[in-house]
Amino acid sequence: MRPKTRAALAFMLGVALLMSAGAAVTFTDSLPDKTNLTDGEKKLSSELLDLVRASEENGAVMETDVAGGQIFGASAEESPEDTVYVYVTVDPAASTAVIDAYASAVTGRDEGYHLAAAVVPVAALADLAALPEVVSVMRVLPPMVNAGSVDTEGDTLLRAKAFRNATGYGGAGVRIGIISDGVDHIETAVASGDLPEDVHVLSNEQGGNEGTAMLEIVHDIAPDADLYFHDHGSSWIEFNAAIDALAAAGCTVICDDIAWTTVPYFQDGIIASHIQSLVDEGEIIYVSSAGNYAKAHYQGGYVDGGNGWHDFGGDIELPFTVPAGASIFVVLEWNDPWGSSSNDYDLYVYDSLGTKIASSTGPQDGDDNPIEYASVRNTGASAAKAYIGVKKYSGSARALEIFTFGASVDASYSTTADSVFGHQAAEGVIAVGSIDYADVIRYYSSRGPSTISYPVAVQREKPEISATDGVSVTGSGGFPSTFYGTSAAAPHVAAISGLVWGLAPDLSAAEVREKMLSTAEDLGTGGFDTIYGYGRVDAFDLFLATGEAPTASFNAAPLSGPAPLTVTFTDLSVGATAWQWSFGDGGASTEQHPVHTYAMPGTYTVSLTASSLFGSTTAEKAGYVTVTAPALAANFSANRTAGTVPFAVQFNDTTAGAPLAWNWSFGDGVTSTEQHPLHTYLMPGNYTVSLAVADAYGSMDTAAAEGYVTAEAPPLVAAFTTNVTSGFVPFAVGFNDTTAGAPVAWNWSFGDNGTSIERHPIHAYTMPGIYTVNLTVTDAYGAVSGNETIIRAKLLLHPAFSVNLTAGVVPLAVCFTDLTAANASAWLWSFGDGNTSIEQHPVHTYTVAGAYTVSLTVNGDCGSVTKSGYINALPLLYGDANNDGTVNQADTLRVLREVVGIVDMPPAGIDRFQKTDVHRNGAIEVGDALFIAQFNVGLRDVWFEIV
Repeated sequence: MRPKTRAALAFMLGVALLMSAGAAVTFTDSLPDKTNLTDGEKKLSSELLDLVRASEENGAVMETDVAGGQIFGASAEESPEDTVYVYVTVDPAASTAVIDAYASAVTGRDEGYHLAAAVVPVAALADLAALPEVVSVMRVLPPMVNAGSVDTEGDTLLRAKAFRNATGYGGAGVRIGIISDGVDHIETAVASGDLPEDVHVLSNEQGGNEGTAMLEIVHDIAPDADLYFHDHGSSWIEFNAAIDALAAAGCTVICDDIAWTTVPYFQDGIIASHIQSLVDEGEIIYVSSAGNYAKAHYQGGYVDGGNGWHDFGGDIELPFTVPAGASIFVVLEWNDPWGSSSNDYDLYVYDSLGTKIASSTGPQDGDDNPIEYASVRNTGASAAKAYIGVKKYSGSARALEIFTFGASVDASYSTTADSVFGHQAAEGVIAVGSIDYADVIRYYSSRGPSTISYPVAVQREKPEISATDGVSVTGSGGFPSTFYGTSAAAPHVAAISGLVWGLAPDLSAAEVREKMLSTAEDLGTGGFDTIYGYGRVDAFDLFLATGEAPTASFNAAPLSGPAPLTVTFTDLSVGATAWQWSFGDGGASTEQHPVHTYAMPGTYTVSLTASSLFGSTTAEKAGYVTVTAPALAANFSANRTAGTVPFAVQFNDTTAGAPLAWNWSFGDGVTSTEQHPLHTYLMPGNYTVSLAVADAYGSMDTAAAEGYVTAEAPPLVAAFTTNVTSGFVPFAVGFNDTTAGAPVAWNWSFGDNGTSIERHPIHAYTMPGIYTVNLTVTDAYGAVSGNETIIRAKLLLHPAFSVNLTAGVVPLAVCFTDLTAANASAWLWSFGDGNTSIEQHPVHTYTVAGAYTVSLTVNGDCGSVTKSGYINALPLLYGDANNDGTVNQADTLRVLREVVGIVDMPPAGIDRFQKTDVHRNGAIEVGDALFIAQFNVGLRDVWFEIV
């Protein structure tokens, strides 16, 4: 922790301050007498000298009560110890160890700059200053800071997000260090995801939360970068040590937001020189906030306004306003070399009544620092006006520079220009101004240039660049969630530097710096200006500047040939990510290795524009590809060249070259302009086919094939069918042509002098007869064919017949008599027992008893008659002597009558004789009668009934 000190300057108002804006102030206090100072007292700053004298007079430093309505008082950090925190500068030939015996603690040493920071008892200050090795002793003033669930708006406004989207890179491998007050509540930002868990905190002894806010901005811009933090320390020496610690940890980008208020303004002090030496080594980029002091600054050459008081422009007082409850520092410097000032200026602060409330009047007699400073505190509840007076005690006129840290100089007196000071003014430090979202500079953002008088007078271009503030942070530990000030702007630039450098590691720090400034979005007046620097930092344009535009190159094959010529192009470019080809014939492509076909003859110039995010270049080859007209040789083929008509032939164009017009002649008077026509030959013959072709280049050729196609007539074979082949007149016959081939004419002869030329005629026959039908056909090719068949036209007859008997005992001979009307010439009898006859009047004997159906068909099938069961052939019934079909007593009496001769005995051989001769002995006798009588009375079996 920075040791607490007791301030010696404690001038308090005894009455309430009367505010009177613009009122003239009369300085009435007595001025110091520096003529009797010892050598040691001259080495003490005015503040420390007052502290020593107060200690000597009172024995102790007394506390000043600032309550009870008093408004202004000296700003004092209260401590129970009578010590003060000081810088001690020693002679270059001496070691800082000379102070050790006088210090309670030495907090830091820098032998290169002959400087030590130490806590020294007030009682030992005079003895310390009296050492011949000590050059000066001045109080250490605390530095001022120049100011996840949320993302900084600068990520988008400064195009860092666009860079990450385009490259997919978030800063991996880059280490970025932040120096600020502290990261006391960093865990809150980690828990919300606005910071990673692995932030490397090297030191956090000073306390505060602005460091967390700055780290959040860096993480938003470069989410994959490694983050480091170190507090600012309690002195210049510790600040330099913080820088060294971050550099030793591998941080290549370091950013701070610290203003050390009492460093040299007109030359590089210990911090600026140290940073410059690191930057000169080329290994780091150093970024710092430009400061928020544009309205807390005055600068001008000394003008005597009377009695040595400086004239600020018509007044010898410089009005400024101190916020309620604020403790502020007023620092005066002039352009003498640090440690060698021989021009003595004193600083006074008055209230509006002209009462002195603070002063700094140290001597400058040739080996002192050109600085006076005082601290003031407003204990009131509202802002209060105070006035600065500067008196030249001795020496010549110098350039004066005043800062009212924590207060604002009235606008009519303030000098916004040249308000960048300290290490931010070092050449190698990138000082960052702050702008709002509309790219307008913030009123408080410090302006350039930075006037440097030693060792060489120069005005440095400051600030170098601008970035957005008023951005969102988590507000960890009560820090505002909207972060204003150059403290918010600077980490944007630091993060962008690291982000882009990580993707272009071959660049030096100086090259990254130069490219960042040259690619900034110009704001304000054209080019660099002392308000915006080179303009608003642009991450994407910076990235584009880190790379080289690709080198376009290509080759191709083949480079010549007949059209259509297909050429394969090969990209040989270096560093390209996009390609735009122009092939010279109006064709284009965005492929890396395109294949292009040239359709027309010609000589073509080819160009390739190779592009990447870093730019583009074009390679062009004039007359690179030569395309000639292709040879045109007509030719064709066919799927078949012989067949029977109708004969369809598919012709195929096989022409060599690139024909686009075809004229076919098929040899039969038909033509076609199709490329692959289908043609049908309708007539037999040998046909010569020719094909004439033409291409887009004016070439023509013809191919002909003599007798290429042979079309033959189809075979003609006359044939036909009929629905009937015979019938009774009158009857109609349907004829159906089934000729093979392609007949076109038909000539029918029906055999009865009837004819027809129809293809499928119907003819009626009216007269019986057997007719030969002939068909003669002719086709389109002249072929003739014939065929014939027989048609029987019949006369329908109605046959009839009779018989001499229809019943009798078998064997039964029946005489059949044909009774058919005239015109019957053929007969077919069927007697029903399987026997037939073709006689007109046949006699048929039935040998088997039964009822027989008799039919007669005449003239083949010209008529028939059938009589069912017409003939009844009976079996022989023994005992039926009277032939009445039954055997009874009448038959017995018949036999007896024949035996006695009453009736004639039937002659032997007829069936009645057989029936009567029941003994079958060839004689009719009484025994036959007896047998018949016995049968009738049941004494005989019926064995003799049926034979």
